[in-house]
Amino acid sequence: MTVKTEKGQMAKQDAIRPYMCQLLAKVKGGKEGRAAAAQGAKTQNNADVTVKDVYVFSREIAREAKGNAVAVTARHKGRHYALRGRVDYVQEDGQDYNVSFDIPEQGSGLLQVPGDNEPRVGVACLFKPNQLANVLTFRKGDKVMLILRRHLEFWPILMALHKLGAVGVPATHLLTEKDVLYRVDAARIQMMVISHKDEGVLRSAEVAMQKCESLKHVMILRGQREGFHSYEQEMPLQSPVWDKPTGDAYPHNHDLLLLYFTSGTTGMPKMVTHDHYYPLGHIVTSLYWQQCEDGGLHFTISETGWAKSVWGKLYGQWICGATLFVYDFDRFIAADLLKMLEKHRVTSFCAPPTVYRFLIKEDLSGYDLSALKWANCAGEPLNPEVYDQFLRLTGVKIHEGFG
Repeated sequence: MTVKTEKGQMAKQDAIRPYMCQLLAKVKGGKEGRAAAAQGAKTQNNADVTVKDVYVFSREIAREAKGNAVAVTARHKGRHYALRGRVDYVQEDGQDYNVSFDIPEQGSGLLQVPGDNEPRVGVACLFKPNQLANVLTFRKGDKVMLILRRHLEFWPILMALHKLGAVGVPATHLLTEKDVLYRVDAARIQMMVISHKDEGVLRSAEVAMQKCESLKHVMILRGQREGFHSYEQEMPLQSPVWDKPTGDAYPHNHDLLLLYFTSGTTGMPKMVTHDHYYPLGHIVTSLYWQQCEDGGLHFTISETGWAKSVWGKLYGQWICGATLFVYDFDRFIAADLLKMLEKHRVTSFCAPPTVYRFLIKEDLSGYDLSALKWANCAGEPLNPEVYDQFLRLTGVKIHEGFG
């Protein structure tokens, strides 16, 4: 590695080159990536590696160079770093390749270090022939499985995939290892983004990385896990500037938007796809059945692995101007749900009949639900007694959907 400050001072980092190249080779998916990782493990002691964000690393070098530029080389000689950051460009250098990281100006991106006004530092890694680096970029048609429970991150991640033209494949956290392997192989999934709360699914993804040829990347939503990208840690490091694809590379109306698997009640689950026209179909759902309106606050209860999360609390609702209320819970408690409805002044609400059955068992007179104007249910038969009780206690009718 070579580090160069804006003042022209140089610090050569020969010792870091082999490790950096092995590290980036590890993120290559499939058999090649696993072989590269095994080879790197033989020649590198991971316990001696310091993991750093390249943005922070560049500031540290700048401060050191400002104090004593001559000492920079001596201070870092023989030390190994695993740097995480965004690649700016790749340039041929004879038979080698010079890979340069993008170091944003202070305050120019999402990541900011208060009180840090040091000059920028360029960071680059020299690659020898046949060394592979695989950057997390997706193109139109690539498939990404999302197992994200009720986490808020589901919405921005799915929107990002739509902009890229990649196909979102939402799935429930209840999947077994057999379910995961079947779906990854059948849909040719290239990446999985998984909740940090689902150890079983995370282990299944590790097995899939070994057995499924198409799967190149796995990402954990929060925290760290060996062999996984981290959404929480890597997202703030990305540039806010996005180069919009043009021509055929940009998604068009008839391109795939979503892929779901059926429940497999009478056989193996089957794939069902939707194109970019799909969101328009649920304007009717939102406007007329759910009565979503501009300025309203809509709340649909559904785990993001089910299709109801997109037709019931995403496309039509946003198009109608409603704000979506996201309540991330692991265990349903009726009293907690009523507190959310009251505190946040939810105006329209959609839930399975079972939820309403538990709600009417609470003392509804202790909650101010005056903001609630409309209620829906679907997915199972609504008991007439539940309907009557909820209407009597709240003054709001429950509108049942079929089909």
